[in-house]
Amino acid sequence: MLVRILQPYVACLLASDLLLRLRRAKAELFRKVSQQPHEVSVFISLDDPYSFLLVQVLTNMQTRFDISIRFYLISHLQKEMFPDPEKWRKHSVIDACRLAAQHKLIAPSKDKLLSNEERAAFTSQILELHGTVNNTSDYLKILSKAWVKQKVQERKLPQLDIVSVSQQLAENEQKLKKMGHYLPASMHYGGEWYWGVDRLSHLEKRLNALGLSKGINTVLYDTQELISKPVFTQSANKEEKQKSLEMFYSARSPYSYLGLERAAALCEKYHVNLVIKPVLPMVMRGMLVPHRKKMVIFHDTVREAKKYNIPYGFVADPLGKPIEHCYALFIHARHHGKELAFLLNFGRAVNAEGRHADQLDTLKDIIERSGLDWEKARLELENTTWREELDQNYNELSSFGFWGVPCFKYGSEFTWGQDRLWFIEQLIQDDLVDPRN
Repeated sequence: MLVRILQPYVACLLASDLLLRLRRAKAELFRKVSQQPHEVSVFISLDDPYSFLLVQVLTNMQTRFDISIRFYLISHLQKEMFPDPEKWRKHSVIDACRLAAQHKLIAPSKDKLLSNEERAAFTSQILELHGTVNNTSDYLKILSKAWVKQKVQERKLPQLDIVSVSQQLAENEQKLKKMGHYLPASMHYGGEWYWGVDRLSHLEKRLNALGLSKGINTVLYDTQELISKPVFTQSANKEEKQKSLEMFYSARSPYSYLGLERAAALCEKYHVNLVIKPVLPMVMRGMLVPHRKKMVIFHDTVREAKKYNIPYGFVADPLGKPIEHCYALFIHARHHGKELAFLLNFGRAVNAEGRHADQLDTLKDIIERSGLDWEKARLELENTTWREELDQNYNELSSFGFWGVPCFKYGSEFTWGQDRLWFIEQLIQDDLVDPRN
């Protein structure tokens, strides 16, 4: 009981700007005392397309900022962190190609499949560089060979036996795990993690604040900022029924909370209908979510929420009965055309206000904020008809090749993550024309 009461306050402290400033000051003091350079640790994988994109942009980062970059090659995914690694790998190539187009980078080959000989050659070449810094261009040459299907250069490779290669990879993988992360294409600087090109803008802003820019302070890798700002408000085909944006959502997922807030604003901006398809949280579907993964997601959500001015951090985990009540009331709210308002209010209550959703007064407040009658709504709390619908939603999600949320479907296109709404916005813009024409 005490843990439950204290949980929102602990989360609020961990998410606070004060603690962030103290952590950064401590990291900078330690760096100065130990006379270390501003070094960014980068974990990459030959099989990871996001690593290929990241190394491309790090050449630019090294030119613009007074930093050192040290790479660590990893090979194996941490099994406990990936519920469906094959789906993750398949989606990552498609997603990385979209991201490459957005940033005008070289896209990974979609039919990439390294032979054992190629893998051994590339691994040996990368491990030759192990322990050195500021050789981003060398890493880029090797990863380019791996991802654009160039033939391996005929040259004498270092005599690295299988044991030494395996040992070095294992040491790097253990280092990543010990430092608190699990994804390839992850960067660590001064106590904080930044994943891939997607989170590079946060690192750019931090380096700018430290005065490490070699020129004018700029942020080049904010993907959302690359979206054009059209004045278009009319369907491109007046005879065609306007598409809806479908969102697969979990009431426990922090990223779903951000995604719903942002998707609602996006749909309002373009007058697009938003259809919400809830699924059970991963834990309630029998999937493992290790504490380390939870903390990575929590801290990343804090940062992303601040970026988009969405309140987050005073979190009361709604796992269990609160989720069941949420989905029962969602069906009721939808019957009255208030499902979006209800889920927005539920999300704000448990993610930003520290409200425990197993308490009737909390649910009453959420319902009334949403413009619904509490006395009628409370009669639906034990209704379980939502379960069949959620099973159908998850089966549909799985058929698209996804396993987690938030996911979005617009027309025939699918994407995963609140940080992919730029892709959805581009699709919506493609359906619009200038009403002045």
